[in-house]
Amino acid sequence: MSKITVFSDDRINGSFLPEVLKTSVFLSVFDSDFTLIYELAIPGLNYNFGKYFSKDGKFWIYQNFSDDLGFVIIEIKDLN
Repeated sequence: MSKITVFSDDRINGSFLPEVLKTSVFLSVFDSDFTLIYELAIPGLNYNFGKYFSKDGKFWIYQNFSDDLGFVIIEIKDLN
């Protein structure tokens, strides 16, 4: 998992951190030689992810849905 974050030049309420304009999250697949095989943008997943795992050939990402724990589940069927 990786992400690209675009920041503004403005600070949020005078704080140290700039305002986040856009965040894009990607799932990247590498072979054993660490050569990039495939990269997939995951639309709708635009937050600072922290916890994720792989189970049963799927990629599971923790997500908070209205204060309830849920998962975004990504299954890759064919990379070709």
